[in-house]
Amino acid sequence: MDKKVGVYICSGCEIGKAIDVEKLSQLASSEQNVTVCNNHASLCSVQGFDLINNDIEKESLDNIIIAACSPRVKTDIFDFTENILVERTNIREQVAWCMEQGEEDTQMAAEDYLRMAITKVNNIDIPKPFIAENISSDILVVGGGITGITAAIEGANAGYKVHIVEKEEKLGGWLNKLYKQIPYSAPYSQLKEIEINEKIKELQQNSLIEIHTSAIIKEISGQPGQFNVSLFNGLEQNVTVGSIVTATGWKPYDASKLSHLGYGNPKVLTNVEFEELVKNSTEKELPKNILFIQCAGSRDKDHLPYCSSLCCGTSLKQATYIRELSPESNVFIVYKDIRTLGLYEEFYMEVQKDDQIFFTKGEIQGVTENNTNLNVSIKDTLIGDDISISVDMIVLATGMVPNGTEDLNLNYRLGKGLPELKYNFSDSHFICFPYETRRTGIYAAGSLRSPMDIASSKSDACGAMLKAIQSIEATKRGESVHPRSGDKSY
Repeated sequence: MDKKVGVYICSGCEIGKAIDVEKLSQLASSEQNVTVCNNHASLCSVQGFDLINNDIEKESLDNIIIAACSPRVKTDIFDFTENILVERTNIREQVAWCMEQGEEDTQMAAEDYLRMAITKVNNIDIPKPFIAENISSDILVVGGGITGITAAIEGANAGYKVHIVEKEEKLGGWLNKLYKQIPYSAPYSQLKEIEINEKIKELQQNSLIEIHTSAIIKEISGQPGQFNVSLFNGLEQNVTVGSIVTATGWKPYDASKLSHLGYGNPKVLTNVEFEELVKNSTEKELPKNILFIQCAGSRDKDHLPYCSSLCCGTSLKQATYIRELSPESNVFIVYKDIRTLGLYEEFYMEVQKDDQIFFTKGEIQGVTENNTNLNVSIKDTLIGDDISISVDMIVLATGMVPNGTEDLNLNYRLGKGLPELKYNFSDSHFICFPYETRRTGIYAAGSLRSPMDIASSKSDACGAMLKAIQSIEATKRGESVHPRSGDKSY
């Protein structure tokens, strides 16, 4: 099909003083495929834009040449529909403003610039994207904890079919082991009941969600829009999905490395172990004096160098239900810093009102056993003196370690799992691309990519699912998925 080219020459900004615009217009009209050629004193004005736009509609133009100012300016004005190829040739800065006005060489330079622009548009076409056949709109969610469940529900609510894969027999992840949740909404004074059963019920009732429990991924191959996933849960099943959300979660830091804090003694538990103890035996009498050691193995160059951000809130929660279950118990919390992010500070202030919950900043010097009690030696306290506290039980607030992603079994030359950056978290760029993983079309969510609590994990799941949906829709249009999402330069 023959091209229809419209040439528009601006005489403003002293261009008309340096160049014979009428002569330039006659040259353009004589060139191949130039359907219409018009001059205007200000193409960037409303009238100038309307002149071009009206010609596009009237003459069905598909190529526009604007001989005027630099293509670096007025980009928002000369912005037409996607099916219009726009070529801008700079006869202002590169001709009229830098050459003698009215000279023959100036005119010849302008004509050469215009010839080059016309030749260019006659020899190029609007690029067409590659769009693969049989693009799938299904989404795979790997991991059946609160992050994976939330992501699956949000994807299904947006109208997409979701496959959620969990290697355990039961959905729910770590929330199945919790006794209570930290309050993450006002008034922050009452602990929350565990919400996971309600979320699982919502998941099971959604007809767009297919649940695969006791399942493993044998292999994932393909590309955005066409990931081929081989599942096995007694029987092999193959599904094709458009994108993947990975929410494989976390595990507690290995407390066996914390013998200097007394771990190994049956009276010394981790925060996870203590939570399970209370959940499974709420009728059991709790000890009279319980001490929490914050940052147990965290913010420590010999263990975890980072803060897991939710350990302090977990200890405050556990201290609260200790006092509810055993009003006679005393709770001691030894911390480096209490970090209750955002509005969790309101919960911290509520806990501080309890006179039988004692806080002190300090460094643990050692833990020793004396008869039936444990003696905890503390230095660098707020009062400046070294102190010793005799307690019946110690709870170590251990941090979060991301689970690996080797279980994805990616058929990829650079490895079966996602690339891991600092501290083994799957991430691309914490600020610019928080969900991207450097495996296009596969997104990380929850504590797999950063330590986070339940509320943050749910929010993160929504963000990752949105990116997964965006990936599918961009693939259908042949647009870039990452890093410049929606880019149409192909």
